[in-house]
Amino acid sequence: MPSASSLASTLLRREILDLHAYHVPDSAGYIKLDAMENPYSVPPALRGEIADALAVLPLTVIPTPPPPR
Repeated sequence: MPSASSLASTLLRREILDLHAYHVPDSAGYIKLDAMENPYSVPPALRGEIADALAVLPLTVIPTPPPPR
């Protein structure tokens, strides 16, 4: 059985293999609004309202998309 790296080298182009993950700077002490993160929890009363609203929705049915504008 070939190794993962030799298999990858046969399946992927060189420019793909040469890609590296980008550096993410430490964000300790910051609220990161650009990453859609929320450091605060949802208040219990609001959590209950959301749960009640979701409980009556037919979540197994794909909704009909709205008409184009």
